[in-house]
Amino acid sequence: DMDFKVAGTEEGVTSLQMDIKIAGITEEIMQQALAQAKDGRMHILGEMAKARTSANEFSVHAPRIEVMNIPVDKIREVIGTGGKVIRDIVETTGAKIDISDDGTVKIAS
Repeated sequence: DMDFKVAGTEEGVTSLQMDIKIAGITEEIMQQALAQAKDGRMHILGEMAKARTSANEFSVHAPRIEVMNIPVDKIREVIGTGGKVIRDIVETTGAKIDISDDGTVKIAS
């Protein structure tokens, strides 16, 4: 009787745990167990990849957020005199814009 757990990537095994209740294990049994584990691991990774692909397909109604950095000395130009430039951008695009003192710009639409 053997309990064999294997974890890994498509490239190979990253960890394994084996509990055996017999006196020893042959190379043949170990090869068979690793082959079965590889088949199972590849199947699970394939299913995970399918789920990840469908999760990346966002609704057209989902909000979009972009984060970018600008040089601190350019913040004034993006905001404009009295906030005119940034207000024009917001009115034209409908986006919400937040500019931090460190130059981080967050744009949400």
